Amino acid sequence: ADPEATAVLVVRIFRQGLQPPLERSNS
Repeated sequence: ADPEATAVLVVRIFRQGLQPPLERSNS
């Protein structure tokens, strides 16, 4: 379980459609 791999997976999920409040606020 590498932190980098987890981050990539999270980003992929967010990009799929699960936009978190952090991403929306940042954008």
